[in-house]
Amino acid sequence: MKKLLHLALLTSLSASAKEALSTFKSNSELLFIENKGQIVDEYGQHRDDIDFKIVSTGMNIFIGGAQLHYQWIKESIATQANDLPPRFYAPESKTDFYRLDVTLLGANPNAELIKEEESGYYENIYSSSIPNGITAHSYQRIVYKNVYPNIDWVLYVSSNADTHKCLKYDFDVHPGGKASDIKLRYDGASKLDLSENVMTAMTPFGTVKENQPYSYVLETGEKVPSSFDLTDNILSFELNNHQGTLVIDPVLEWGTYYGASGYDVGMGIVADDQGNYFMSGTSSSSSNIATVGSFQTSISGGYDGFITKFNSSNQRLWGTYFGGTANEFVRSMACDLNANLYVAGGTNSSSGIATPGSYQSTFKGGSALASIYDEAFIVKFDSAGKRVWGTYFGGTDDDEAASIFYDKKTNSLLVGGTTISSTDIATSNAFQVTISNYNYDNFILKMDTAGVRQWSTYYGGAAADKYALTTCDTNGYIYVAGYTASTNGIATIGAFQATNGGGLSDAFLSKFTPLGGLIWGTYLGGTGADEAYALKSDDSGNIYIAGPTSSNNNISTNGANQAISGGANDGYLMKFTSNGQKRWGTYYGGSNNDVLVSMDLDRNNNIFVGGYSASLNNMTTSGAYQTSYGGGADDAILAKFDIVGQMKWATYYGGNGYEGIVSLHYSEMTGQMLLTGNTSSTSGIATSGSFQATKVSGSTSDDDAYIASFIVDTIVSLSKPYLDTVLCTGLPFNLSYKVSLPFNAGNIFVAQLSDVAGSFSTPVNIGTLTSGISGSLTCTIPVGTLPGTAYRIRILSSNPGSVSADNGPNISIYQSQKPTVSLAASTLSTGPWNTITFKAVTTNGGSNPTFVWYKNGNPIPGINTDTYSGVTDIDFLTNDQICVAVKSNLICASPDTVTSNCLTINVDLHVDSINSRNLPAIYPVPTSKMLFITGASSGSQIEILDMVGKHVYSLISSDLETQQLDVSHFLVGTYVIRITNIDGSRVVRKFVKD
Repeated sequence: MKKLLHLALLTSLSASAKEALSTFKSNSELLFIENKGQIVDEYGQHRDDIDFKIVSTGMNIFIGGAQLHYQWIKESIATQANDLPPRFYAPESKTDFYRLDVTLLGANPNAELIKEEESGYYENIYSSSIPNGITAHSYQRIVYKNVYPNIDWVLYVSSNADTHKCLKYDFDVHPGGKASDIKLRYDGASKLDLSENVMTAMTPFGTVKENQPYSYVLETGEKVPSSFDLTDNILSFELNNHQGTLVIDPVLEWGTYYGASGYDVGMGIVADDQGNYFMSGTSSSSSNIATVGSFQTSISGGYDGFITKFNSSNQRLWGTYFGGTANEFVRSMACDLNANLYVAGGTNSSSGIATPGSYQSTFKGGSALASIYDEAFIVKFDSAGKRVWGTYFGGTDDDEAASIFYDKKTNSLLVGGTTISSTDIATSNAFQVTISNYNYDNFILKMDTAGVRQWSTYYGGAAADKYALTTCDTNGYIYVAGYTASTNGIATIGAFQATNGGGLSDAFLSKFTPLGGLIWGTYLGGTGADEAYALKSDDSGNIYIAGPTSSNNNISTNGANQAISGGANDGYLMKFTSNGQKRWGTYYGGSNNDVLVSMDLDRNNNIFVGGYSASLNNMTTSGAYQTSYGGGADDAILAKFDIVGQMKWATYYGGNGYEGIVSLHYSEMTGQMLLTGNTSSTSGIATSGSFQATKVSGSTSDDDAYIASFIVDTIVSLSKPYLDTVLCTGLPFNLSYKVSLPFNAGNIFVAQLSDVAGSFSTPVNIGTLTSGISGSLTCTIPVGTLPGTAYRIRILSSNPGSVSADNGPNISIYQSQKPTVSLAASTLSTGPWNTITFKAVTTNGGSNPTFVWYKNGNPIPGINTDTYSGVTDIDFLTNDQICVAVKSNLICASPDTVTSNCLTINVDLHVDSINSRNLPAIYPVPTSKMLFITGASSGSQIEILDMVGKHVYSLISSDLETQQLDVSHFLVGTYVIRITNIDGSRVVRKFVKD
């Protein structure tokens, strides 16, 4: 089979941003603005060879004629020649330009041009040659077909890891094309450098970097090693032999059942930034759902909601029921930045739902209609599974929530649902304050995370309107989708599709302000039945909608992945601009019924859709995880589409019974696609060693919930939970990471540190490791890094290139400081019975350092101050050595404990100790027989010691004025007399025996 080779390049631009003051005002995002005659050269001549321009602060890029022209613009204030004060003249500006040209050598300058993904931004052009004006539209992607034989040049704007917009371009080498034909000549660069497979073109005003090419075979999933070759000023490619473009087909990591003998279905799945994931759903099983000590350990009604939490090792941490004495159905779940969980759905229970003091603490009842529940509910749980608050929402008729979305920008909740209640729904200033149809209208509710309603509104026409889905963009604008049979009350004037397409229902898509005002609304559908079950937005404001359709018209666009319906009901996927204009649409289905239910996006805005299918054809791609239908009524389906709606891969997931995907979630941290839904299959679902490897009932007569994880990308992520939230400059630490799949040989992981505010606009490399598998790398925060409390860390890979999510919690960085300690003494050489005081002098010891004193290498108990005092001949002897160790309590003390120098004590018994002014008289000295002591007070203790401190004689003085001591039997030598008076004063004298 002939295959397509894909060469992907990322162009990085650097301009002197601090110096360049652009005279152009950049549009809000980088766009390809078409040339309608407004682009001229320095002589005023039209440049018809230019097809597009990209305008950014300090730089323009022009594209056309198989060339790229990078133009830097630097504006400054010209020097004023006169001496007039500034108020007497207007400073003149000076503008300098510099251009770098990139030419595709040998390419077709008139290659067929295809414009894709039109943006809502446009420019109206008026000039002497265009007096009536003309509109220049803008695009996010352009393609030059066959710029070289069988090679397409694809240019587009994408986000890097910091969500900054970058110019990217690919070369798609079709069968018969030769990658060796591609040659890029650089003219105008002051220097060209090829280092570590990154080509840098340097100019006086800035640089252009061509990052390492990433080459792959689309059809087979084969990675093709590639590199640059730079000869003079011509850049070309070197590739290994290949037959085809690299896309990763999904790999099942694990799967597990979750349920018991009743009916169990997973309805929502989300993940937090620590690698934990949460599933919510509904169950009638009385066992195997809740854990001991959870919020609600046993089922209360026929059907209760449930929530469960698993860690990154797929171990269940907790599970809980949620419900009253009747039935509950959990429809949707959201997770905030602190891993609090919000669930929404419908209930028939009059108790067990709301908390005291909540927005609506009482159940208001419902009608006999069976299609929805009596009352909507919204409940908040913390990450430990404890209920924080719960509230009903609804009137006296039936109400049910269909979706809940957490808006991290405004820290608020958006809830969508269906109601037939005519009261207690809309706020007084709402867009639609009254119900249009007592046989179902949609409602939209905005709450804060404390459960306080901000506003709410009806939204619907004269017929039934159902299943309001909610999401919002990065600016807080709200998008709502669902399906309707109404022919009024939905679309706005000038909408993409202003009238209902016919059939049982049309899908709809609408945009509201953050305060609930309708901006635009449109129908989506043809003459069949069309419904919306999934809704997402990307960071560029594009909106994606998916669901089932039986229409044969108004669904797909030119060039769609699947232009016509495959059979009965097909899934569909559409992309819209923030202005409500359709970018593209495609069917996805075979000859039987196929339904898309859930959707998510990855960092590059690839789209993942999930649902269920009964079709045996047209549902999977070659090499997918499961290419054959598993059996039963339906199999789950999972597919990936790129940003222009082309399918990358698709797979079944199922066994011998029924399966459906109800909710899916892409984890940017791990590259996992998490799925949940329900299954009746006894095979083809769970993997060996999973949490629940078998269905409890062992038959296909009832459903269990399931959770599955597919690896859909090769990415690197930091191990979670991340605990090193305090780091010190200059001190190495280990950074643990995980890979979703092994990287290619020669891959290099690079750890990067953000700036002090947590931005990676100017990251600092702190560690590298050549590896392709999970592990850890040694990192060091550079000395001189500014202290701060909001740093983040991420990790990059080179082959293939990827950027991890950051570590999650803020990191505090402190300067490393080395403690010191020196030891001082009041004296070191003295006589007996004198006090010596030692003082520890420290630096960088912190506010409360710890002291441990040592004598002769042994710790002295009970002393934890910076001073230590003792008495010679009691606490200190000759040659005792005193040291002190200090442990600093500074956060980044390195080392944290230091030891002082040791000081040696000398107790000199030849030295008189003078502790009293009334010295007794001792005579004769020397003496051979009798020694007389005059002046010792009565009751004083008199001791005689030899020169090594040994006691040789003692007595208590009498009342006599003179005490007589016979020392004739003493050996010849020097002795010490120690006299301790009753008041505690001491006198130490010495004498000589001859």
